[in-house]
Amino acid sequence: MPFRSLVIPMGIGNLISNFLFGGLGILDMMGGFGVGILTTGIIVGMRKLGLSAWWAILPIIFVPALCVPLWLSPLLGLPYWPLVLNLIVGQTIPAVLGSILVKALISRPSVAALLGAFK
Repeated sequence: MPFRSLVIPMGIGNLISNFLFGGLGILDMMGGFGVGILTTGIIVGMRKLGLSAWWAILPIIFVPALCVPLWLSPLLGLPYWPLVLNLIVGQTIPAVLGSILVKALISRPSVAALLGAFK
């Protein structure tokens, strides 16, 4: 799978995002880091198993939706399940559009050649 080396950088991206824009402290930063690594790692594993890029929609939606409320609920004093539902709704559009974009890019010969160079 090309770009498996991006698992850690995706976690770092979440950490930086939560540092700059989250405002909920170190727990939120480290949680975002862990969720980014877990989500991306699952996607890389799915691709290693030969699953279609469409399957990446599931971890993009459900890993953050089920994990992030574990610390947001106590930090914000909100119930767990409404936060889960909110995150499912919020993650669905980027997950679907991201998969559509990946499928469109992979179908281009220049992108397919670039991905082949990383195997």
